[in-house]
Amino acid sequence: RHVNAELLANEAHLFAPRTAKLYVERDVAGGSQGTDYFAAPNPPFGATFTYYLRESPTTLRQARKEREKEAGENDIPFPGWNALEAERNEVADKVFVIVRDESEQVVGRVAGSTSKGMHRVTWNLRYPSHAVITPGSSGGGFGQGGYLATPGSYTATLVRVRDGVESVLSGPVTFQVELLRTPALAGSTPSEIAEYRARAASLMQRASLLSGSLADNIDLVDAMQTAHLRAPNPSADLTTELHAARTTLLNIRRDLSGYEAKDGPGERDAPSVMSRLSVGQSGLRTTYGPTDLHTQSLETGSAQLQELEALLASFEQDIVPALTSALEATDAPPIRE
Repeated sequence: RHVNAELLANEAHLFAPRTAKLYVERDVAGGSQGTDYFAAPNPPFGATFTYYLRESPTTLRQARKEREKEAGENDIPFPGWNALEAERNEVADKVFVIVRDESEQVVGRVAGSTSKGMHRVTWNLRYPSHAVITPGSSGGGFGQGGYLATPGSYTATLVRVRDGVESVLSGPVTFQVELLRTPALAGSTPSEIAEYRARAASLMQRASLLSGSLADNIDLVDAMQTAHLRAPNPSADLTTELHAARTTLLNIRRDLSGYEAKDGPGERDAPSVMSRLSVGQSGLRTTYGPTDLHTQSLETGSAQLQELEALLASFEQDIVPALTSALEATDAPPIRE
């Protein structure tokens, strides 16, 4: 009772979680058996955190409404346009449980409820996604779809973000992540998996950036072709050069991602850079760790990726400026960057 009273007096409290068991989820029940088919929900996979908040946050609009209510039958003063605009632009408070590994790096960020009372959230034992962020895209979530965490010791801290300021509410508390069962074959060590994970993430980011740069350059060449069609002094040689430049970019894209024509009918494609990297990072989807096959595929994809990066860099350094100069000589309309 003394502990509960002390807890309730605090602004917030994060309880230490149980040891989290690490395994790869799978659905062992398949098909349908009518009324004979029954499945009960499993407990949440991962590390489950329980936290307490003494009060719910008050928004600017709620505060204004409360003041208006207290005015009773008296005239309600106009708060001013600045105040109303601030209400519209107010960002709601957020509460997170932030997970860090033994090196103090953030490996998980789980959003929770901001209302008063007891709450529970679960970290799914996955690192944040390292996928490249595209401005303007919805993205979605906090990137909890990354690689599996490794066994070890972790800490969790309850924080609140209010008006762009992050403050610690409770913690940190320490918890352990352990394998559900001891494997029959010894796999990679946590440090080896961490090194391989960083390597795979870096290569996938480079491949994604290359894909985006290719798309931008293809759009640029397409715009150049459109501008050239409207030029008062078009050049037959430039028409040929623009066509050749676009073909060069399409060939690089094919070597990076494979034949698009084979996607529709599902025709088997030769290994591309992206497929090799995908096979390589699949070694991080198990608790065993990468095998020699995964490592070899990752390194082969890395070598091919480096070649394609060099080709695109040469294109941007040599061909794009030449095309730009030739296009300007035709008095074509300008292209917005």
